[in-house]
Amino acid sequence: MHIVNIVWEKITYDQDVIRKFSSVTDYGIYQIYGKHPAYGNDALIYIGQASRQTFSTRLFERWEFVESCASPHSIRIGRLVKSSQQMDLLEWDEDRKIHMIELCERLLLHSHAPAFNKQNNCGLYDINTKENNIHIFNWGDFGDLLPEVSSYRYSFKYWKYETPIAY
Repeated sequence: MHIVNIVWEKITYDQDVIRKFSSVTDYGIYQIYGKHPAYGNDALIYIGQASRQTFSTRLFERWEFVESCASPHSIRIGRLVKSSQQMDLLEWDEDRKIHMIELCERLLLHSHAPAFNKQNNCGLYDINTKENNIHIFNWGDFGDLLPEVSSYRYSFKYWKYETPIAY
């Protein structure tokens, strides 16, 4: 099982602010908060990843989509770090970094089902391989996310009626 610490930071949904997140450390997961007709004015409406490009580049790619769907007002960006006490970014090779960010995004989508995510935001998480087992600890200003999320909690493995939960 992989234990992943994500430290979250809240920023304003503003083009000038977003432009600042374009350095080599600006990769990870992001959440967008805004107005939703059913969930209210400060709802988690979208979770995305910036694994192959910086937060700045990725958020500008999504700008028109988000502007057309809601009245966004804030973003939370999350970086994968060594621990809650050691905020150094994890030093993985590029492929490993991309893979871990993708796993984290998928689990956060399954466990929180934001309103404007259409893919992977419902159903159960597939942990058929050891590589997909993940436990996320959210630190800092993580918004409406749960403080901890585990792939075991949202997996098929423990939701089959013919298989006992404890063995």
